Amino acid sequence: MLCNLFKNVQIFLHESFINFLYPAVQISRSLVLVILFSGSCRVDRGIILQINFNSTEKSLVRAFGEAYHFANAAIELEEGLVNYYRLFSGYEGQEWYELRYAAGDWCLELYQILMSSRLCSRCEGILVGPQSLRQENPHHTSASDLIRAANDGCYICGIIARSDAFESLDSSVIFQATWYLTPLSGRQTGWFKLTIDAAPSEEEIEMMDEEPSDGSQSDSVENVEDGFGMPEVPMWVFYLQPAVDVEDSITQSEPPPSLDDPELLDLAQSWLSDCSSGHRCGERQSDFRPTRLIEILSSDHARVVIAHQEPSIDLYATLSHCWGKSKRLKLETTNLDKLRANINIGELPNTYREVIAICIGLGLRHIWIDSLCIVQDSWDDWQHEALTMKDVYQNSALNIAAAASAESTQPSFLRRDVQKIRPLEVSTRWTSQEIRKYYLINGAMYEDEVERAPLRQRAWVVQEIWLAPRNLLLTKNQLWWECCEREACESYPRGLPEALLSVDWLEKQDKSSINKETRWGKLSFVYNRWDSLVKTYTSCKLTFPSDRIIAFTGILQHFQEAIPNDDCLAGHWHSKLPQSLSWVSLRDRWSYRPAASRAPSWSWTSMEGPVAFNHTPEFAENGVVKVVCNIRDIQMVRVGPTDGSDLKSGWLKLSGHLTRVGCIEGHLTVEKNDGSFDFIQGSTDDSTGSPKKDNWTAVEFDENTKSGEIAMSYLDGLTCYALLSGDFSTCQRTVISWDALEKEMYSFPIIKWEQDNTSWSRGLILCETVVESQRVFQRIGSFTISGLVPAFKNYNGTYKT
Repeated sequence: MLCNLFKNVQIFLHESFINFLYPAVQISRSLVLVILFSGSCRVDRGIILQINFNSTEKSLVRAFGEAYHFANAAIELEEGLVNYYRLFSGYEGQEWYELRYAAGDWCLELYQILMSSRLCSRCEGILVGPQSLRQENPHHTSASDLIRAANDGCYICGIIARSDAFESLDSSVIFQATWYLTPLSGRQTGWFKLTIDAAPSEEEIEMMDEEPSDGSQSDSVENVEDGFGMPEVPMWVFYLQPAVDVEDSITQSEPPPSLDDPELLDLAQSWLSDCSSGHRCGERQSDFRPTRLIEILSSDHARVVIAHQEPSIDLYATLSHCWGKSKRLKLETTNLDKLRANINIGELPNTYREVIAICIGLGLRHIWIDSLCIVQDSWDDWQHEALTMKDVYQNSALNIAAAASAESTQPSFLRRDVQKIRPLEVSTRWTSQEIRKYYLINGAMYEDEVERAPLRQRAWVVQEIWLAPRNLLLTKNQLWWECCEREACESYPRGLPEALLSVDWLEKQDKSSINKETRWGKLSFVYNRWDSLVKTYTSCKLTFPSDRIIAFTGILQHFQEAIPNDDCLAGHWHSKLPQSLSWVSLRDRWSYRPAASRAPSWSWTSMEGPVAFNHTPEFAENGVVKVVCNIRDIQMVRVGPTDGSDLKSGWLKLSGHLTRVGCIEGHLTVEKNDGSFDFIQGSTDDSTGSPKKDNWTAVEFDENTKSGEIAMSYLDGLTCYALLSGDFSTCQRTVISWDALEKEMYSFPIIKWEQDNTSWSRGLILCETVVESQRVFQRIGSFTISGLVPAFKNYNGTYKT
């Protein structure tokens, strides 16, 4: 029958049909093999054109397949095929319908073969035809088209469709993606950066910001945890890496589907063995043992052991994980003896079972797990163990981080896709260029799988990952390895290419050289690392705000060993005061000072929310930053040990320029002769609040509300006794909106510098409280001035809080 004509992926078309397709798809005829048979070669009736599609000819098929959307509705291609067959072969009636159905079967079979290359026609088009560099080109014009291509196996579209940015897209905004290709330079010469951009236009953003006319809430901000409803930018980056550059470091086989596969344990073992025998990733204290450890007796049983009572203990692993809200077995005073006798591994949460299985596979018989090694209902034991975190993690043989699990009951590899782990091998067929082999990889792989993982949002984990010499991360898609000399994953088991190395790993690499750098006298290097870690740490979340200082103590202890001649005062190094007072609250989520005061207002540790240090401007001329105030006295109120975790309060006495100010639309205002406030004369500030190029001021208040509105707070009822003792039990924190402050507000410059032939300055915004005839100021924000604005009217005074 006629169905036999469509076997073996052969299509019989008249030449005029090819001529009809060619202009639409813009594909060179050289990509296909065209054999025009003479009149002696016929199929029933009619002369035909036979085209055999082999591995070098798929580009044409992809192109007209996309042009005619036969993945979505093959009817157009079927009709064109059948009509020409009917025209030149004379088929009618039932024979025509049989031919039409045969064409439909062929279309489906052909599409499946095409997608075996794992790129849809839109993505394949990036690699063929005229090479388009630094120019926008159309990609998928609807989200449904992209999802369809992803479901059909397209490597690029599949990664996009599974990303958080794509899943959070506002369905009311038209999806129109473009792509552009950029050549890289330097050590990545020969590489290309491919960007897929679906960011909405300015007009669409304005429409998104408008509230619905019926007064209902917009869907675009529902279930958004990252900031105050701020959507992620729908932009995706991929790299085309020349095969000759990365072929040796790429995994050569398809990864196994599950975590318990022996192949994955072999990979983890190779990473651990290479690091233990060949790297210098931290020296263990041979005599240190945690107070308690979990001894793994078998795959079914374990027990809690007192480490100093077990002289055979040598190596142990540690666990970094999210507790979540689910119930789990915990070590308590009432079950300590029971758990020392036996722990049934089968009754433990999924995360614990996974890491215990990994330990068994790696030959590690002991592991430290916080919930089972710290007595959870004993404050004294918790306080003691919390102060040993530096030693516990720094001396572990391996830290296993359950990165993907927000709950201890959740498994790792929640969204594992083995088709997307190995970089995709592709060949470019750009016009007038040689065919070249590349590997295509997701440029945001680390961000998607590690940086944005639930574990990395937990503040305690910052010091655990930083202090551990080796980390094995169980992410949603694959295993990752991080030590001071290698960052690797299943995609690149021998180590990531330089362009893909994460900032986190580069900073961890720096950790190994902190002591060496201080011996060389490069202290600025160490302090810069501190500033960066503070920003990372404060961007994470704590279940209990009172843990803000103690959860960072391990890192503090590590730095104190490197710079023993400096003292850390409420999170600020003495040698960097007063300039480090000019930190800024980023306010990209709820930022506030807790009702129970835990630190002086001038310290970043007083804040719950992300902060960043601003005392080393990147573009200061010749790197020169001048301090414009002086410290006259510092008093810290501590209790217990003196390791930085015992802070109760503290105050500074500073001398400098104190100016009474106001604020309008985020700009500083100063007092006029008649007592009113107006913008600084000579500035470009105005009531629109819009940013200006030159001569401007900006005020950043430290706090905001849960809904993102600017707020401020201060302690009421202060007494001299409270300031000296750190006992604020009789004081009350007052929280108000930024424009409801009834107290006097002042600016206090801290630093100034020159940048781009312009003078800049930065300092504090303070509110005043009179305490037993003394002027006491509390920090409520910061300010920046750019440009040659006149000097402020000066008041004599000191800053003491």
